[in-house]
Amino acid sequence: METNQPHITNLIVCCKKDDKNAQLELYKCYYMAMYNVAYRILKDRFEAEDIM
Repeated sequence: METNQPHITNLIVCCKKDDKNAQLELYKCYYMAMYNVAYRILKDRFEAEDIM
């Protein structure tokens, strides 16, 4: 996975090393976008929240 954002790249490297703090930080960066995709597919707010 390539990205132009060094911070995100560093988080991914740390996640691969099982760094829980990095995993949480990466989640915080992308949770809203992932929720929106889930909501568009499921058309149900509660189901999208469960997916997240």
